[in-house]
Amino acid sequence: MSEVLPILTLADVETSLIAASEEVLVLRGLAAADDLFRLGGDSLTIVRILLTLEARLGVTLDDDVYTGGDGRIGHIARTVLERLNA
Repeated sequence: MSEVLPILTLADVETSLIAASEEVLVLRGLAAADDLFRLGGDSLTIVRILLTLEARLGVTLDDDVYTGGDGRIGHIARTVLERLNA
């Protein structure tokens, strides 16, 4: 039997990703337009944030859900949502 995924909106993913980013980066007041790299993050930080996001959303993400490039929270959230809906 296949895994039943919760129905998530972009707002759900962005909100959870912001919370995970704030937790990992120990920052507050982040928004979808914020760039995690400009906030001091690196690729390992992104992995930690995505692992935290998995736990928050109760989903499993592919290892390659984030392949680098655009570090804006909104962009990463859209990529995550696209992968979950694929």
